[in-house]
Amino acid sequence: MTETDVGALLVMDRVSLDTDGNDVISEAELRAAPESGAIKGIITERDYLRAVALGNVRWSTKVRHKL
Repeated sequence: MTETDVGALLVMDRVSLDTDGNDVISEAELRAAPESGAIKGIITERDYLRAVALGNVRWSTKVRHKL
C-alpha cells in the first residue's frame, strides 16, 4: 500500500468475481462485481496504518502482482 501510494484497497473474492469460471477476470466481470457479491470490503489507509502501529503488518510489506 505504501509503495503504490493508494489511499484504500478494495477486497474482492476471486471466485465470486470470475462469474464465468474461466480463471480470467474480464472488464465486464470487474464492472459487475457489486452485483455478483465479489466486493467483500475496503481497507483504508487509516486501517493499514493502525495495523502497522499495532505490529500486525510490517511497514515494508511488499506488493505482489499476480495476473
